[in-house]
Amino acid sequence: EDVRLSGDDNGGLPGTVVSRTFQGASSVVTTRLDVLDTLVAAHVQGTGSASADPGTRVHVVIDGTRAVCETVDV
Repeated sequence: EDVRLSGDDNGGLPGTVVSRTFQGASSVVTTRLDVLDTLVAAHVQGTGSASADPGTRVHVVIDGTRAVCETVDV
């Protein structure tokens, strides 16, 4: 996965968790970014999403060497 969540301010984009959906061995954690007012979905393996309840402040870290980011016209 090219997107991960961090509880520390390590250069990621700050945001607030809005939902967590369990999908078997992983969960999809959706976060609203502060600076872009955009929703980002991160697929988190195992127990990594246990502390990502809605309302939790996190940082979204994007691996720029592999991630694909696209703009959406509204």
